[in-house]
Amino acid sequence: MAFLIGASEQYIYPIAAVRDGIVFPSTENVLIFGRLKSVAAINAAMKKDKKIILLMQKNPTHEDPLSTELHHIGVLATIEKTAVGEKGEINALVKGREKVKLLNFTKEDQWFEGKVQIIHDEAREDEETKAMVKHISSQIKKAINLGKTVDFVFLMNILNTGNSLDFSNQIAVVLDIKSGERQNLLEENNLKNRLRKEVDFVDREIKVLEIEFRLSSKTQKKFEQGM
Repeated sequence: MAFLIGASEQYIYPIAAVRDGIVFPSTENVLIFGRLKSVAAINAAMKKDKKIILLMQKNPTHEDPLSTELHHIGVLATIEKTAVGEKGEINALVKGREKVKLLNFTKEDQWFEGKVQIIHDEAREDEETKAMVKHISSQIKKAINLGKTVDFVFLMNILNTGNSLDFSNQIAVVLDIKSGERQNLLEENNLKNRLRKEVDFVDREIKVLEIEFRLSSKTQKKFEQGM
């Protein structure tokens, strides 16, 4: 897979490993950081410019992942707000800024730190792109009617996003998919290809929701008949 990378856009930032709650560019979410290295990375970022690299673990069950167990495509995020929990964990509102590729680790002891390069997606708007955005929007509304829970802020962002790339990023966060599938979406730098994958994912989710809805309706009907 080819990436559009700016040679001069290289930066060094603290790195936090995430199990499955990856943030995409132009999206924001509240993540909980409780592991020692992650807490140290957040604290290091807060002492500087509040920027941190979020890299997803290859195996989310590992409590203390090695640097080799992290994906090398992640997101540069800004820490907007933090709150410390009772056990010392940090609840952080983070906003995704740029997609990045990890070039190398520069620190691995108390916390991870690394040099990254910004990746620019290939995002060309055309009729096919608009059609896929329209289809996904319609399916998301249908999914909500079938019982899918979507945070109100995310829903408003999805419905009011002005361009297809930001729309795709927002959708990638709310899809009910596995962490590996979400990482695959993040690594896809061609907008059309990513939207095609998101169409498949949302259609799959609709099928599951329809089955669950029918089963729930049958159960409710039997319950009412038995009363």
